[in-house]
Parts: sequence; C-alpha cells; structure tokens
Amino acid sequence: MMNVQFESLRSLFYMNGHGIYVWVVLIIFLMVIIGLFLFYKIKINNFKKENNEIN
Repeated sequence: MMNVQFESLRSLFYMNGHGIYVWVVLIIFLMVIIGLFLFYKIKINNFKKENNEIN
C-alpha cells in the first residue's frame, strides 16, 4: 500500500517552514540545468555548422 508523507498539498509546499528554501533551491537547480543544456546545445550546433563550412 502507498504511504503518503504529507497530509495535504499545503503541507507539501510549507514543509514545516522549510518549504520556501526547498522550492527556491529546486527552481535554481532546474534553471541551471536547463541553461546548461541550452548553452551546450547551441555550442554543439555552432560547432557542427563550422565543420560543415570547412568540409
């Protein structure tokens, strides 16, 4: 049987007063991961374009 850790959605967001820190860190983490993904995707595409122009 599934064991639910939080009594309500509100308690999930509040987390006994620590929720704001948890959610801020999660948002920053996701922004960094998405930013790195996009940055390197652009770098790889630019590298491919440069190599296709040379060949």
